Amino acid sequence: MTTKSLLLTEFGGSVSADVDAPPDDVFALLTDTSRLPEWNARIRRVLEPAPAPLAPGAEWVVQMQVAGPGGRAAPPR
Repeated sequence: MTTKSLLLTEFGGSVSADVDAPPDDVFALLTDTSRLPEWNARIRRVLEPAPAPLAPGAEWVVQMQVAGPGGRAAPPR
């Protein structure tokens, strides 16, 4: 099996959901880049988390799985 690396400098998307938790707790989870794999099934691991607290211009590096074997979309964890 061969692994290829691709550098994406910008990535966007959106989603909405109703969450039964206090807003401060949800915000803390979503802005803690070291915890991204807990709620984003496409992120395999965080290689370089952003400094806390997250601020405009912050950068971080993650390893993502965007396709499974044969180029098909990988199922979420």
